[in-house]
Amino acid sequence: MKSFFGFVQKRLKQRLPSIRITLLLLFAACWLIPISVFSFFIFHSYKEAYIEKIETLIMNGVNVSGVLVSTKIDDGIRLMQKPTYEGYWENAYAKYEKGTMTKQDYLAEIKATLKTKFQLDSRFSSYAFYMAEDENPSFYSSREAYGYGTYLQNVQPLVKEIQSTDSNYVEVHIIDNMIFLVRNLYTVNEYRKYGTLVVSLKTSELFREMPMEQLNQVRIFVNGKASYIGKEAGGVSMMQQQPLEESELLEEIRKVEDLGYQEQVIRKEGGDMNGYAFHAKYDNYDLALTYLVNHEDLYASISTLFNLVFIIIGAMIPLIILTYFFLTRHLENPLRRLVKASGKISQGEFGTLLDLKSMPNQEFESFATSFNAMSEQVKYLFDTVFHEQISRRDAQIAALQAQINPHFLNNTLEMMNWQARMNGDITTSKMIEALGTVLDFTMNRNNEKKIYLSEELRCADSYLYIMSMRFGQRLKVEKEVDSSLLQSYVPQLILQPLLENAIKHGIEKISSGTILLKIYQQDAKIILDVENTSRSMSLTELEKINQILSDTAVPVLGQKEPNQHTSIGIANVNKRIKLIYGNDYGLQIFSKDQQKTVSRITLPYDESTRDL
Repeated sequence: MKSFFGFVQKRLKQRLPSIRITLLLLFAACWLIPISVFSFFIFHSYKEAYIEKIETLIMNGVNVSGVLVSTKIDDGIRLMQKPTYEGYWENAYAKYEKGTMTKQDYLAEIKATLKTKFQLDSRFSSYAFYMAEDENPSFYSSREAYGYGTYLQNVQPLVKEIQSTDSNYVEVHIIDNMIFLVRNLYTVNEYRKYGTLVVSLKTSELFREMPMEQLNQVRIFVNGKASYIGKEAGGVSMMQQQPLEESELLEEIRKVEDLGYQEQVIRKEGGDMNGYAFHAKYDNYDLALTYLVNHEDLYASISTLFNLVFIIIGAMIPLIILTYFFLTRHLENPLRRLVKASGKISQGEFGTLLDLKSMPNQEFESFATSFNAMSEQVKYLFDTVFHEQISRRDAQIAALQAQINPHFLNNTLEMMNWQARMNGDITTSKMIEALGTVLDFTMNRNNEKKIYLSEELRCADSYLYIMSMRFGQRLKVEKEVDSSLLQSYVPQLILQPLLENAIKHGIEKISSGTILLKIYQQDAKIILDVENTSRSMSLTELEKINQILSDTAVPVLGQKEPNQHTSIGIANVNKRIKLIYGNDYGLQIFSKDQQKTVSRITLPYDESTRDL
């Protein structure tokens, strides 16, 4: 017999090849390993290193460009501040006021100074000087094609606005794609305004040393207004209106300037473009230098590399197709049969078997054999154990029904209540009625999931009445209930376990105490607080309570542990609330004022019909 099975096993091995050996032979024959290594090197080594290098160079270029621009603007600002520190203009103005110098001589001296400082300096394109009492410039000079009339129309309104302020700060503005510096001049000692100086920077000089290859993609923003730099003659040209994609990316990389970061370079990608921006915030102005570049221009040098990769991928397509059909037959189809059979077992169809003849290779045939054996064993165990458990459960239910019969309990309590009233014992009668109410709610004969809050309070009042008779003067009960919430629906039997917990762990452990039942609405939630006097809880006790409320495992009723019934009660309340309303609601227990404990239930404010 052993020799027969050995012969069959040998024949099966010859007929069904090993999937591991088949895959190795197939991919080795097609040079899968060399191609994979080569592709990985291209995509993850050379390409990433090249892109990282290009990105670093561009961000460094943008940073250097921003620093150069800000430095040249700051140089212009310092030159405008210099006359104040030198005192020549202020002395001349003092002589003019005293009448020892004519207005013509005073303006001639200032004009000579401006010519030396700005007209002979190639970094500036124009300048203008206003006397404090004059509306128009006392003199204006421009080396660019920016006429006096254009200046009065476009620049002078801004100058008038700055003249109306009481500030000697140099303000930086962009007008007509030109950067203007404007400053009110004041005497040092008496701080009296005696003039206003306006200077424009020569943009071609401002960006002459900028280390960017495509100047037509550079935009300068000063205080939110833009100046566009072009290639034409190394000067300035207005850009055509940007496409929508370009405008959105430009706006996105400019957002950071509003946050006030100090000399920061950022990068963002949008569509087929990359955007880079230098941001800086200075005392006199906010500067943003942006640079937009297409991916095609940015990664032009690796296009040949991409073409080579595409050719390799195209050559691998036949191999991929062959591999697909192979894996479909040797892996996907048997796995699908296995998943289908497992699904049937999970639905209760124990004993489901796989067809061994449909297995395409040795591994799956062995797996199917083990699966069939397991399925048959599970069916046998289920048939045996299930019937045994059903019989045991029926016996337990019958025993419970015999021990606690609702009708028997109710009839007995009614007889006791009647006897107590016949004897005139009203206190005992009220206690029996309260006990009947608590038992009725506990048994839940109608299997209600939600009840009116007023009904839940009736059960809580009955329980508190019984406890007040037990503790006497040691227990004081107070209630603060929002009457507008009495018709709201709540889960049944959620207050009694909290009250029991408050008495068990609070009132019983001290000489006397108070239980405050407080129910109110907070936003779209109903809050039910049970606040009781207690001794101060330790960190260990708080951690134990949190563990009880967070643990998903239900304690075993058969175990004898201290305070087990109370722990089961509060854990059951928390679990039921979360099952009904979700994890945003539930029970919390925490200390208040060291000598009080609060058990808080949070429920949604719900006026919908009860889920019976």
